[in-house]
Amino acid sequence: MISTNLHLAKHNDGTPLALADIRVGIKVKFPSGAGGVLTHTCTSDDGKTATFESTDKDWPSTRTIVRDSSDFTFRDFERLSTALASYGLGKLPTTQDREMVRLAAERGYASTLSQTQAHWTEEGLAAKRELEETLERASQSAETMNQLLSTVVPCNARRAFIESLDRITDADRLFLIEQHLTPTAVRGLN
Repeated sequence: MISTNLHLAKHNDGTPLALADIRVGIKVKFPSGAGGVLTHTCTSDDGKTATFESTDKDWPSTRTIVRDSSDFTFRDFERLSTALASYGLGKLPTTQDREMVRLAAERGYASTLSQTQAHWTEEGLAAKRELEETLERASQSAETMNQLLSTVVPCNARRAFIESLDRITDADRLFLIEQHLTPTAVRGLN
């Protein structure tokens, strides 16, 4: 799981906001979307979603940080690559491309500069590369593949899954991993 928009929030001294710092009344800075930053105050926090409202009446905005949001899978990163390519010269991104990039931006994997400009972030490229390398190792080692599978299969289904491992092909195993493996899961393995 990942927290959305947390990577954008900074304390007044510029240090990153941590989940443990969030409480009603705390003031933090978020990018304004116009090249600067705006101070926001946390107005509500129910333990899952924290809402921050701009303190500048001339620049009203609301930001939310959602704890434990779903992380991107390998397949999501593939779709993001396609979506970002649609922002190229002479191309117009579709509604689906814009939505994929918006979701990636909430997680810190992409950045949108305008309606026609979007790009990978360093964190996004690193996470994509880490997933690709992990999948490459899995394709070369049955032990690694089974270890990865055990991390992406929900706990309540693991026993039945383990009993069925002998009946599924390596290609099916890799397909399952690609559908469910996230950067958060890979970090949990290391």
